[in-house]
Amino acid sequence: VMDAMYAQLQQGRLPILLGGDHCLGVGSITAVARWCRENGKKLRVLWLDAHADFNTSEVTPSGNVHGMPVACLCGLGPQPLTHLGGDAPALQPSQIRQIGIRSVDQGEKRLIKEYGLDVYDMRYIDEIGMKRAMEEALEGVDADTHV
Repeated sequence: VMDAMYAQLQQGRLPILLGGDHCLGVGSITAVARWCRENGKKLRVLWLDAHADFNTSEVTPSGNVHGMPVACLCGLGPQPLTHLGGDAPALQPSQIRQIGIRSVDQGEKRLIKEYGLDVYDMRYIDEIGMKRAMEEALEGVDADTHV
């Protein structure tokens, strides 16, 4: 996944990856982050999910890696995933906007706060509306930003 995404970006294409497994995000976003670094582009990741996916092996109640992709992208987790593209972390937490979150584990909540992730949970969206939440999530995006 990572190599295929990166190859498409190198050819000037905008690849779209459709899938239902959380692990797809690690490889695809690692490739986009690498391309952005090499091309002097800023990166903004919109993580649209009910789950924050910011667990680590130390805090996950289930022990499943599928709850860890955002943490791995930020350099927290098993080395084969945090260093997938060679550089770690692939992302800084400030590059991510999590939208639609409604289910977060206790230890994960602590990590989200500690690392300062920008979360637009369902309660917030219900209060201010999706349009305003998306405007906030996209604030600062300009022509030099890859979303």
